[in-house]
Amino acid sequence: MNQNTVAGSAKTVGDKVQQGVARMAGEMKTQADDAVNKATGAAQELFGQAKEGAHDAAKAVQQGAADMEDYIRHAIENRPYTTALVALCVGLVLGRMGHRD
Repeated sequence: MNQNTVAGSAKTVGDKVQQGVARMAGEMKTQADDAVNKATGAAQELFGQAKEGAHDAAKAVQQGAADMEDYIRHAIENRPYTTALVALCVGLVLGRMGHRD
């Protein structure tokens, strides 16, 4: 074996090692990219679920407020004296609470 043969063999082995390392690094990069994509997808899905939940909660609050408004309006229209008496009592209680000596 001469010096060129040894150098050529060393380069061939070095190239194969380099290709293997590059392939491994590429696989690791691909795996890392896949993990990032999975995490991004999971976060986006979770955000969507939270957004839907918040929207549903807002609709429920809005519906509850509308129902309460209807109840109060109905009570005022059907029992005006009772409503006025209750409002007077609530006002007196709140006034006493704020005017403590």
